[in-house]
Amino acid sequence: MSEPAVPLVLSRITISNNTSSVG
Repeated sequence: MSEPAVPLVLSRITISNNTSSVG
C-alpha cells in the first residue's frame, strides 16, 4: 500500500507547486 501511496503524494505535491507558481 505504501508503494502506490508514495507516487500519489508526490504527484499531488507537484500539482500544488505548479498551481502556486501560476497563481
